[in-house]
Amino acid sequence: MLDILRKFTKSERTGNWNLHLHSIKEMLPYLAASGHSLYAKSVYIYLQQMQTLQEQHPEVFSAFSAGHHVLRRSDRFWAGLSPDLVIEQTLMRSVKSIGGLTHGRGMGDSQRTQWLLSRPACADMISAMQQVTGNDNATICKHAESSQSRLKRDDKDMRSLLNYLLSRNPFAGDETLRSISTGAMADQRVNSDRAKEDWIDKTCDLKPEMWGWHLSSGRLDPCTTDLPPAPELLLRMIRCNCKSDCRSKRCTCRKHGLECSLACAECKGISCLNSPSPEPVADCDV
Repeated sequence: MLDILRKFTKSERTGNWNLHLHSIKEMLPYLAASGHSLYAKSVYIYLQQMQTLQEQHPEVFSAFSAGHHVLRRSDRFWAGLSPDLVIEQTLMRSVKSIGGLTHGRGMGDSQRTQWLLSRPACADMISAMQQVTGNDNATICKHAESSQSRLKRDDKDMRSLLNYLLSRNPFAGDETLRSISTGAMADQRVNSDRAKEDWIDKTCDLKPEMWGWHLSSGRLDPCTTDLPPAPELLLRMIRCNCKSDCRSKRCTCRKHGLECSLACAECKGISCLNSPSPEPVADCDV
């Protein structure tokens, strides 16, 4: 599976159309076996359509074969991106960042029209500024992760990791089993070399049904809880949101033959005609 993912990533980054189809075809059995039926169905239909692409749309097939099924924001070899990812990196980013539609401009028709019509002009201005400053993204050969800020951050992370491992050296002469993250030491009962003899061979009589599984149609499925999602009184609780005096059957409580209670939003079971009658006050001797 990892080899398939490597092939697919290579096909997207380099614009290799044949490798793209081949890697997706190899994914199909894994999608079906893992229960992703919608993905499996979509991939199957996609492959069927792409097999007839050369006969039905030869100009599109020629463009895809030339590597134009992916987009490039620079002229680097390993820089191909899928169209949906480019949309997220450009259009959606500009919508949600400073100056976008979600930062005080509003989402009305006039705002959307003005913002969309201004995008080409803004792109021309950005391109002109990049050419003036010599910072054109299409001609930068330096990798993004080789910048000075990224190198300093990586060096800081590496030194932090080394300092952390110095106090928890996993390659020391100590033969005890020690956790790198917590430093806790395991006792003699924890022995990975004898795991098969100590556990697997001695627990063959353990039944999966004893550990939260049940046999259904010849396969083991996890048992769901048999407890209710909430107490019965809470599940049966009914309340109304009446703005009036709860006189009509539109009142949810009256509709179910119940009196209003403190759970009701407006009347609180007090100021309506469906509230419980007050208990009579017993006469008491003075």
